[in-house]
Amino acid sequence: MTKLSFYSLTSAFRRAAGESTQASAPPAAPRAGTAGTLLICGTPGEGRAQLAKALADEAGLTWLSPKAQQSPQGDAQQSWTIEQSEDEAGETPLARLEALIMADLVLLAVDVRESNRDAMGNLLIRHHLFRRGGLVIVLTGLDAIEDGRASVETIRAELATLCGDRAMPPLVPLFNALSARSEGRERTAATPEWFAGPTLGAVIEAETARFMQQEDQPFRLAVTAFDRSRPEAPAVEGTVCQGRIAAGESIRILPGGMLSSVGALVSLEPAPRRVTGPAALRLTLSEPVACQPGQIIVPADRPCEVTDQFEAAIAWFDSEPLLPGRSYGLDLGGQSATASVTRLRAAADLDMADPVEAESLGCFAMGMAHMALETPLAFDVDSNGLSCFYLTDSATGRIVGLGRIHQALRRADNIHWQALAIDRSRRAAMKHQAPLVVWMTGLSGAGKSAIANLAELKLAAAGKHTFLLDGDNMRHGLNRDLGFTEPDRVENIRRVAEVARLMSDAGLIVLCAFISPFRSDRQMARKLMAPGEFIEVHVKASVELAESRDPKGLYRKARAGELKNFTGIDSPYEEPETAELVLDTAILSAAAAADLLVDFLLDRLMRNTPTPVDPFRPR
Repeated sequence: MTKLSFYSLTSAFRRAAGESTQASAPPAAPRAGTAGTLLICGTPGEGRAQLAKALADEAGLTWLSPKAQQSPQGDAQQSWTIEQSEDEAGETPLARLEALIMADLVLLAVDVRESNRDAMGNLLIRHHLFRRGGLVIVLTGLDAIEDGRASVETIRAELATLCGDRAMPPLVPLFNALSARSEGRERTAATPEWFAGPTLGAVIEAETARFMQQEDQPFRLAVTAFDRSRPEAPAVEGTVCQGRIAAGESIRILPGGMLSSVGALVSLEPAPRRVTGPAALRLTLSEPVACQPGQIIVPADRPCEVTDQFEAAIAWFDSEPLLPGRSYGLDLGGQSATASVTRLRAAADLDMADPVEAESLGCFAMGMAHMALETPLAFDVDSNGLSCFYLTDSATGRIVGLGRIHQALRRADNIHWQALAIDRSRRAAMKHQAPLVVWMTGLSGAGKSAIANLAELKLAAAGKHTFLLDGDNMRHGLNRDLGFTEPDRVENIRRVAEVARLMSDAGLIVLCAFISPFRSDRQMARKLMAPGEFIEVHVKASVELAESRDPKGLYRKARAGELKNFTGIDSPYEEPETAELVLDTAILSAAAAADLLVDFLLDRLMRNTPTPVDPFRPR
């Protein structure tokens, strides 16, 4: 696929792939009265520099790029920032997509003398999946060929095929610099008789009018700090994603829905009566309500949606594929949650056909996904700041993906948590023990099941209430439909972790004996449990030692090629880095390892056992 050159933007939104991130999201479109961002992109050699120069020198648009010169004709009220540079060393696909999302207007320079299908298809897919701003296809090089009309019609036909039933962006031939004038609605002497479309200047004027109307979008503030030093008038600090607010207006705090009103705007000197976004803002609340970083402030009568399930476009940037069922961190407009993909469809091809069902999403691939969150978040599909999100590796915090919410899934509105009369703490107190999830991980043949069996016998003898979840047993029932591919293994562990959580809610000590080869999946299981309730136990054995035991003959089959995706042979095992307990079965017998494990658990239980309660006492 042809690589497009996107021009870098200096912004808090931009981050290098692999860098850790705090919860944040791209800023929204600038407020009226400031420059909008016009992004020029295209494959090398397509006249981008000439197009940008024409726009800056003759159309009155403003250069604000570090490599550009300031145009003296710039209009402070209706100007655009033109972003352009040559392909830069270190410019990442993530940064280019960020720039594309942030731009208020994108011009794709297409040279009529070259094949443009890949370049147009590449950008159209990204535009359809990730953008809300305008897009214009600008044809260059027409002055250098004889039959310009035929070339334009050929490209128009290709564009129509790529768009399918979606709206086709404007196709504007650039015959010379004069056709880029923003005031040049009229045809120029160089414009051929057969061309009846609008000039680039006219298209930009229309986009400017649309851009200037963005101040009317509803107010959205991503809260970054809450000041309780004056209880009668608490103060909130945050970033305005879009819209405007004034003192005295009623507001709602999401998620949660708490109502209040704006007391004063105190971010600027003198204190403004009205603020539009994007800007850093400090405001006081007229009523002493609670608020916290990660919440969103909206007008009381124009709230945004809150959901824990949505459909989103995702671009993936990690060498490890995106897998349904695996847990990732999600950062959206200052809000954070644990997220997982429940359905995945990959973009089929450049023809923009409907995405096809997929088991994974590889590096630099794009697709559509249904996502589920552990906690509901507020979002607004019309705001960059509240619809675009980062996905991060749950173990390292590295940015691994970028997404944009398209819509909430309606089924999320119809599923509610049922409040139960007996809670987990009471169930645990009835059993005179603290619930624990003991997650035993290690290679096949390391001794997990044997140690777990012996440990459960010893715990039962001590009067403890336990349950043992074993990998093979689970695959005979709940997980019988799963194989051993990486996506199936992720789903296997997700289901087991959910079962273990239910059992811990019942007040049990749950022993889990699973290979669980991936750190991210074990981290997911840990996050499901209450703090201090998850104990990771590494049953350690080298591949050579485990293979020498081979109680089920699995290593022999794997070596013979009869068993694919076998951990330790042709599928990796990621050893725990921070396990609470390591049992090295190269030097410990199963009985000795079980004794160490039980001693460790009884010590933990002694420190955590809840106060006994009468199970029949009314609450």
